[in-house]
Amino acid sequence: MAETGINLKSEPRVASGIGSIYLYHISLSAFPIPDADLARLKILLNKLTTTLVEKYRVKPEYFVQMNTVLKGEWLDLLTEYANFWRIMTGLGIRLDRRQGGLSKPVDLLLKPPDSPSKNTELIYYIRKDELFDRFFPGKKWPTGIEVYLGCGGVIVYLAPDGENFLDRAREFYLPLLSPADKNLEFYIPLIDMEDFDRVSEECLRVWFNLFDICIMETRQDPGIFIASRHDLDDLLMNLRGDIQWEEEDENNRRERLEDRAGG
Repeated sequence: MAETGINLKSEPRVASGIGSIYLYHISLSAFPIPDADLARLKILLNKLTTTLVEKYRVKPEYFVQMNTVLKGEWLDLLTEYANFWRIMTGLGIRLDRRQGGLSKPVDLLLKPPDSPSKNTELIYYIRKDELFDRFFPGKKWPTGIEVYLGCGGVIVYLAPDGENFLDRAREFYLPLLSPADKNLEFYIPLIDMEDFDRVSEECLRVWFNLFDICIMETRQDPGIFIASRHDLDDLLMNLRGDIQWEEEDENNRRERLEDRAGG
């Protein structure tokens, strides 16, 4: 990715009870992502997810913002992968950003009844179909990263108890929501890079008691945003180096094939 870099924000956020929160941004020039860059980014994120699972004993859960996949070529993929997935529909809840800054801590965690609808967004939860392994033995399950990365709305939460973090999120959010929002299948926080410039310690504790690591596409600052309870500096830089070597090997292979064809 020619204009891609992995940047650590200047200071990790610290919250009492959970320690430091480390923030990273894999920057891209823009969306849509060129095919060659997208292929490399998928390799990097798949390797990152696999390493996080092994090192920190967490389980990834895949989500995608509905408004990013209900149009164009992305819409057709819902049908194409229907036999592999069980899709659930829930609500993503953003911080309450009111004029003049954020209000009292509890308002950061929910959508008050009179707040604009932009504070919430419908989300698809992409789970492996219960019969996938039976009907497709030996086939690799297509994750949200494999299928939807590049749409601008992919989110991966990694938690020690996997999908059970949704039960804890429901327990927290449900009493705070309006009746109209209480019939959805799950509730998750939606996090942007700028949230960490203003978020309260209370909110950080809520988020990172639900999950350990969040990986998500961000259009406002084009690229991938990562928020983690774990220091991922060395891991990310090593993975970036691995991807660069793989690209060089692929370029060398192509050059050899072109030389043979020309000879």
